Amino acid sequence: MSARGPLAVALLLLLAACARPERKASGEAAADPSPHHAGTVAVNGVRLSYLDWGGRGLGLLMLHGLGDSPHVFDDLAPALTDHFYVVGFARRAHGRSERRGPYDVNTLVEDIRQFLDSLGWTQAVLVGHSMAGSEMVRFAALYPQRVSRLVFLDAAYDYDGDAFATSLAHAPVAFEATPRESASYEAFRTFLKDGNWPGLPWSPAMEATVRDVAVPRADGGVDYVLNDTAVSNAFFRGLRAYRKEYAKVRAPALAIVAGVYPGAVLPPGASDSLQRKVGAWIEAYGRPFQQASLARFRAEVRDARVVEMPESNHYVFLQRPAAVIAALRDFLSETAPVRPPVVRRPAAARP
Repeated sequence: MSARGPLAVALLLLLAACARPERKASGEAAADPSPHHAGTVAVNGVRLSYLDWGGRGLGLLMLHGLGDSPHVFDDLAPALTDHFYVVGFARRAHGRSERRGPYDVNTLVEDIRQFLDSLGWTQAVLVGHSMAGSEMVRFAALYPQRVSRLVFLDAAYDYDGDAFATSLAHAPVAFEATPRESASYEAFRTFLKDGNWPGLPWSPAMEATVRDVAVPRADGGVDYVLNDTAVSNAFFRGLRAYRKEYAKVRAPALAIVAGVYPGAVLPPGASDSLQRKVGAWIEAYGRPFQQASLARFRAEVRDARVVEMPESNHYVFLQRPAAVIAALRDFLSETAPVRPPVVRRPAAARP
């Protein structure tokens, strides 16, 4: 999750934007070195964009967080293609996918089911970041036979309780790009860099994500999906309305947990006053929320494993890629299929 800053406790719900196809913006010409095929598929009454990194072995579906796009996994996905066939799609209203409601968890889960059907996958590993954790649990509860393993990338949090709402209400950072920060592509890029990946080395995945979530306006500025209150409120309502059904999860589940510290929220050079405010918020709201969520994950998931990575950004897979990849390989090595599944790309959606 994130907002003005991506709190490692996943309380400030993620980047945001809904980019549209065939757009031009400053920075759009930058090369995207990630080895993938991009396409569009129509499922569940909506047109979704997807990235197909290829590979061999069991299918692995990557699900991004609120406001992101599958490009956020551009640096991680290729590291898994030696043993898995890796794909990811942009949630409705995200990336280049169509902006069309509704946005409740059940609808988003049906998007996943029909997307997997379009691939011909009867079973898959699900790897999700932030809000995707809710979708993964609901999918696993409804279709246990279709889930091989679940990996929560800082995503095993309870958004339905009062603790989450209270934490958001007291958060010491803003949730929207200001007019100045939306005035140009460059300003928006800086906004996301400082707010979501403070202090992290810039990567191709970050660059591609910014390009994908920046919706250009006629005046040269960019739009940001969570600044569309109708859409953002609908996503938040969906998250608040669903309590994770951990007891129904049959597949082994790994939670990779980011640490809780001010450096995950604030860019280098933040004022001492703001650092103190964030530190106080973490102690009063962030850390208790995180620990309570993880305690329920451990208690209710029958085969739960937790790897904590102290002092990590909410985008832990971007900050500590080697450690995350090692944890993923160790956990997923037990799922190596006897024979690879039949895999096909989704049929392209009609314009």
